[in-house]
Amino acid sequence: MLVAGVYYLAALPGMSFALPQTNATAIWAPSGIALSALLLWGRRLWPAVTLGSFLTNITVLLQAGIGTPHQALLASVLISFGNTLEALIGRFLFIRYIGDAPTLRRSHDPLILALTAAVSCTVAAVMGVTTMTVVGLFPGQLAGPVWLTWWLGDLAGILIITPLILAIHGMPAFPSSRRLLIESLFLVTVGITAFFLLTGNTPHGTAIAYLILPLVLVPAIWSGPSLTQLSVALVAGIAVYGAVHRQGPFQLPSVHSSLLLAQGFASVLALAASTLATAIAERKMREHALSRMYRNLQVLTRCNAAVVHAKDEHQLLQEVCQVAVETAGYELACVVYAEHDEAKSVRPIAYAGPAERFLSRVRVSWGDNEYGWGTIGTTIRTGRPVIAADLLQDPGYHVWRDLVIESGFRSSAAVPLQAHGTMYGAIGFFTREPDAFKPSEMDLLVELGANLAHGILTLRTRADNARLYEQVQRYAAELEQRVQQRTAELQREVARREQAQISLQDSERKYRELVENANSIILKMDRNGCITFLNEFGQRFLGYTESELLGRNVVGTIVPRIETGGRDLERLMEETATHPDQHTSNENENLRRDGTRVWISWTNRPIHDREGRLTGCLSVGNDITALKQTQAQLEVAKEAAESADRLKSAFMATMSHELRTPLNSIIGFTGILLQELPGPLNSEQRNQLGMVRNAARHLLALINDVLDISKIEAGQLTVERVPFDLPRTINQVIETVMPLAREKRLQLVTDIAPDIQKLDGDQRRFEQVLLNLLSNAIKFTEQGQVTLRCAREPGWVVISVRDTGCGISEQDQATLFRPFRQLDTGLARKHEGTGLGLAICKRLVDIMKGRIELSSKVGEGSVFTVRLPQP
Repeated sequence: MLVAGVYYLAALPGMSFALPQTNATAIWAPSGIALSALLLWGRRLWPAVTLGSFLTNITVLLQAGIGTPHQALLASVLISFGNTLEALIGRFLFIRYIGDAPTLRRSHDPLILALTAAVSCTVAAVMGVTTMTVVGLFPGQLAGPVWLTWWLGDLAGILIITPLILAIHGMPAFPSSRRLLIESLFLVTVGITAFFLLTGNTPHGTAIAYLILPLVLVPAIWSGPSLTQLSVALVAGIAVYGAVHRQGPFQLPSVHSSLLLAQGFASVLALAASTLATAIAERKMREHALSRMYRNLQVLTRCNAAVVHAKDEHQLLQEVCQVAVETAGYELACVVYAEHDEAKSVRPIAYAGPAERFLSRVRVSWGDNEYGWGTIGTTIRTGRPVIAADLLQDPGYHVWRDLVIESGFRSSAAVPLQAHGTMYGAIGFFTREPDAFKPSEMDLLVELGANLAHGILTLRTRADNARLYEQVQRYAAELEQRVQQRTAELQREVARREQAQISLQDSERKYRELVENANSIILKMDRNGCITFLNEFGQRFLGYTESELLGRNVVGTIVPRIETGGRDLERLMEETATHPDQHTSNENENLRRDGTRVWISWTNRPIHDREGRLTGCLSVGNDITALKQTQAQLEVAKEAAESADRLKSAFMATMSHELRTPLNSIIGFTGILLQELPGPLNSEQRNQLGMVRNAARHLLALINDVLDISKIEAGQLTVERVPFDLPRTINQVIETVMPLAREKRLQLVTDIAPDIQKLDGDQRRFEQVLLNLLSNAIKFTEQGQVTLRCAREPGWVVISVRDTGCGISEQDQATLFRPFRQLDTGLARKHEGTGLGLAICKRLVDIMKGRIELSSKVGEGSVFTVRLPQP
């Protein structure tokens, strides 16, 4: 009802400027009010717009005596529908092209508003003029002038009133009295000047009216959009007033022409002022953002220095909070730790700022409860940075609303304190400025939180460094001893396997000799499986005489019905006797007369009579009992060896991980010393520390490679299969190796096919493979170029790395993908490395269901090709 009332009251002055016997006016302020109401409070207010428009039109038409009451009622209903549709279309286009925030933020937003208003006003003007013409409220020859006046009136109303209302809505609730006095004096000055220029009779025509334009645009520079829009509304009203009363520069032969001239002036003035005010406000916002970014960079720099020089954890946290308040201008900065009690409460550790008393009165939790949905609790629970742009509107702060109002806080942000998977707590920031934390600022705060968490971790582990060093020495000695033991075990295992292989070869040799000397079991049976012949060797071997077996079935005599492993031999013998051509060979258990079971390998062929009919089966058998036993022993030995190898790989992975932590500490503290943060260094000290850091990095790289190959061999490494941007990933790897190519003055060429976009796979492991191939290509190329190509083949994405280096011989290609194999070996080798890179690449590509191929000629370079599946 309030919106309908405002609409009605704003319409009454506007109707005083209407054309005779019509309701088409020069400036229709309700159009701007209706659009602003729907933008600020949603489209659900459209009934209020409809009601206000209906009341306005019915009142004007009845008071002016335009048409009969029934005509006025029908016209009012249809015109109100058109005005409502105008507001809804304007709101839809505004949100579509400017955004859902009810404000003009960019320099081109006023022009977009003008275009959207032109479209939406056309709907209302067409529907209104058509309605009044059809209903018969005025003759058809007036439709053109009335439509143009109607359309320009609605357009001017939106261009003048909508930016004014949006600007006032975005103003502070209580401006300073000094600013209010200055703005009031300025508006009085503008009004007096505009009145004399726009109502006084002048011979210079409409050109004199535009002298007011610079005065209207002045507040866009020093005040802001609100005062500018107020000035525009004031000047536009005076201009229309002068045109209606035939005063001022807008005097043409007819009132309608004068109004059109005044409407054009008001629209141009509103559009120019809105555009300039928005552009200046946008620039001020960017300058303000740059200022905040500079302050936050200072905060990050000072806090990083505090982390480096810190000796005490609480002192470090307090200093960081103090720096954030003093340098960045936050009202409150605090560090809290997460308690692992039943309530999942948080404990303030350090804080600074004039509003720090807020912490002593607020209860915060990081659990899923009403006290855990603020920025700090949510950050600790989720491990992600959180922003509350407006604490008074944020549902997570409803439980603390009274405290927020009392303290004056409007926005808040929090970042986690997390390092190496351990969540310590969070650092929170509060300010009285709404929407104060931008993405660029949050990036710096997140980095600050990460650095502070690592500082906490460093302080807590510094006291353990001596113990860690002793543990490293002890672990190194134990590792050396275990490696020696494992080496000896592997040597013994290899010897046992070689002996088993020799035994297997001897068994096979004896088997061949027996076959060559006809020392084999030769057996004949008829189609029913009954024995018709058994040679002497078979009789001696099985312990039967020929008379004891002739005519008897093989099953139950020399063949058991059920094998030890559970196989049905009765069915197998039946199928062999009836279809020997389908069972040309088989191995099965056989029974000797004394009941012992032996394994015999049988070779079968059918026996036919002269007419070609199957009469039986001829089987030649050889004893393979010893061979079976040897195979079983080999399987056991193989399983034991593989189990021992997995144990070795798991051990190496564990020990490599344990070694990385102190090496990272050595590298980190050496870097701090080289930065001269604790104090200046002489050249010899810098040189020695550089050697220490390089050696530590080399050892860390070796341990990382050992860890990867150990994880792969232990079956502990898994890869993801998610889509990622392949061209972007390739370009990131190219940027990483570009300094190496420039250092050797090599040309690095990239050729990515246009149809390459995304790849399903593990992005980090793909980067590891590609980085290793490019690094090797640059390392072994002294002149020329390295070329990377990426193309698509049916079912595959193909990536090739070609160099113009020394090339690889065929002998070396056979062992290139084995661990610890290098082309450049010996004490005088030119290139460093562990010999694990290509082995890891091969294993990773295999795990990703791909293939890696090599094509190389000595002296002509090499081409490594990786094929990854892509449906």
